[in-house]
Amino acid sequence: MSTSSNDYIDFFARAKNLFPLWPHDAVSEVHTSIMATAEAGFAVSIPKVGKDKKKGKGKKTKKNMDVQLLSTLDNDKEAVLASFPHRYAGALSVIVSKWNYYFRVYEALREIEVEPESDKEKWKGNLLDYWGRTVLFIERVLEVAIHVTCHVLRLFMAQEAIDTVHTPSKTSKYQMAEDDETDLFRTHAAILSWQNEDKTLGAHLWLTAFDWAVICEAAEHMIAMGRPEGMKPFRPTAAEVKKAKELWTEISDAQTADVNRLRREMSSKSTTSGSSSRHSPPATPGQSALTDVAVLQGVVTLCDAPQEVVQVEFWTIFINFMCAQRAEDPSHVLLGNWSTTEQGVCATEDVQKFVESIIGWLRTGSLPVSVLQLLKRYFSDEDPYTRTDLREAVKQLLMQTLMQTQTQTQMQTQMQTQTQTLTQTQGKCRLYYQKVYDIS
Repeated sequence: MSTSSNDYIDFFARAKNLFPLWPHDAVSEVHTSIMATAEAGFAVSIPKVGKDKKKGKGKKTKKNMDVQLLSTLDNDKEAVLASFPHRYAGALSVIVSKWNYYFRVYEALREIEVEPESDKEKWKGNLLDYWGRTVLFIERVLEVAIHVTCHVLRLFMAQEAIDTVHTPSKTSKYQMAEDDETDLFRTHAAILSWQNEDKTLGAHLWLTAFDWAVICEAAEHMIAMGRPEGMKPFRPTAAEVKKAKELWTEISDAQTADVNRLRREMSSKSTTSGSSSRHSPPATPGQSALTDVAVLQGVVTLCDAPQEVVQVEFWTIFINFMCAQRAEDPSHVLLGNWSTTEQGVCATEDVQKFVESIIGWLRTGSLPVSVLQLLKRYFSDEDPYTRTDLREAVKQLLMQTLMQTQTQTQMQTQMQTQTQTLTQTQGKCRLYYQKVYDIS
């Protein structure tokens, strides 16, 4: 992970295991985190290593060497999360296969109905908790591999070779050698051999691709089998929770600093080249320096908004969260749900107050909920709004909302004095728009 000084912080340089990355969150937070990314998945693109005839027989083409970790969506749209050297192909394939299996079996288990307040209901809850933490654990390993160090991939594979269960009670005792790369660079043929040898035990069952019917059958079988003797729910101590959260906070802070540095560098390059269509024009004398910042960096915002929310990343996460909520839920329920998300947990007091204001506007009707769809389109890569398009669309939406909230009497009056009322409505819209967005 790079910092503003271009130094790299490796939180796992001397780590012997991945015990600190196991999620120590509350049960409700685990399920909320999984549902927040439920529409996305992972895939690995492993190009075949070719040979460049121009460079001589047998020489590998370097441009074909990178393995890509992809994020996949329901609409088949893919985004490249990161590129890795070709030697990581085996490890990434194993990790993503395990994520895919556990996420699908987690989904299948959620749909199984059991008798309320029965032993099976408790067992189902424990299974959901374990499978959910496994899903989040793998996501954290991938995130650290992308943003901090690939060293965690080696540790994951080394742990996997010992036991497919990565709970802290097991992994905290592991002492991996720093120079042992046998498990990391396990070849495809070796993985197939590993899978074949393990078929009788089923511990690596997820290495085989299964259809949804088989996944559902596996989940139902686990429920019917019941809790194994001696198996206990995950109950970390307060000290363990504190230590795990401190590490993840350090990683997140370093990641945020790195993203901010990259953004500044890109912004600087855009200013020099003039090629960025979303870059703010220079502020004119006597005009607010934030005139275009609201649309360019973080809609919706205020002139005194916390710096943390004047970022594209904040809004893309927050918009997706709000769009996933139920329309009938009141403000306090939405705030409670948001506070359990990773964004909400890490939010400062200023950010929390700001989000309270935004949710309040959305729920009281002062700010139409449908504005979120306009913002999603602005931030999307497919047919996005330009800055002007977004501004005009929001203005029209605010005007429509003001019109719709008029009483029947006001609407009748409006029919009699149409021109005057329309002028007043436009004036209110413009005044409100300037106040909320700080845009003239």
